[in-house]
Amino acid sequence: MTSSVFILQKENSFFKQTFDELVYSIKKNYSEEEISSLLFEILKKSGKDVYDSKIENIKNLFKISKKLIAKTYTTTNLKIRAYINNGFKSEFSKDLDKTKLFLLKIPGALQSGKNNAIAFYKDFLAKPREEKIEMLAAMVLAVAIFFVSAGGSDLEGGIPDIDLMFGVGFHRHIISHSFIIGLVAEFIMRSGIEVYDKIYQNLPKDHHNFWDKTHNFIENHKEMAVGAMWLGIGAHLIKDAGIFGHGVKPYVGLPFEMSMGMHQTLFAINGVSSITFAYYDVRRSYTSKAIFVLEDDGNKEENTENEEISDNETNTNINKLNS
Repeated sequence: MTSSVFILQKENSFFKQTFDELVYSIKKNYSEEEISSLLFEILKKSGKDVYDSKIENIKNLFKISKKLIAKTYTTTNLKIRAYINNGFKSEFSKDLDKTKLFLLKIPGALQSGKNNAIAFYKDFLAKPREEKIEMLAAMVLAVAIFFVSAGGSDLEGGIPDIDLMFGVGFHRHIISHSFIIGLVAEFIMRSGIEVYDKIYQNLPKDHHNFWDKTHNFIENHKEMAVGAMWLGIGAHLIKDAGIFGHGVKPYVGLPFEMSMGMHQTLFAINGVSSITFAYYDVRRSYTSKAIFVLEDDGNKEENTENEEISDNETNTNINKLNS
């Protein structure tokens, strides 16, 4: 009984201290001009963060698309020429052998994936207790944000379906069911993070360590949170595209008419774009460095050289085809 009373008193002391410190931070003396300047600074910083992250994502997406298109173009044309020059039977036999070789490599690839998973699990167990708790908390947060954004396990509702607040006639509006709503949501999230950062900066010097821990957690995992939001939106839009056999309701709010196939394609493009944004946001996050095996600096230089060689080979092949 005594221990229960002590715990309650300790909790009350914690809540009172953090609440008082929050009030102190919020009530810090600002003139009306300073408040306006502070709000403008928060909005400007949030907007810049959204712009910088998405511009980087778009550049990466175009870079990958360019390489993929060039690779597909050269491979297809070279294969057509090989069939013409070497004969269908001979070339088909070579392709069949390559397919068999690829299938034989699958068990080894699966075993490699299993070994990587085991290595990650052992590495996780070896980490300090505080780091394990932080990683698990980040994962739980990411999963929660994903489902809230996507609309639960059935992907119904979530951020895209906020258009239902304006009536059924607005459902699947081009603004709410495209990457546009993701930009708005990311801006709001980053604005909230900036507000918290300003509160943290204005805390009294001898504040509770709760503020330090939460501030560090947010700074370390904010990109993961943003990425989880984009992934949820992407999953929702992919489902709305009808790829998995669900009925498709066309977009509303478009200034022109389109076929149902084009509506589905537009849903899919927005869904894939959102998932791509999610990938690059998560990749930038601190947690992704702990969960995924990323390249070290030496490998990055080596990969950069390999990319240049690959680009040169692609350009050479294109020149051969054009000659």
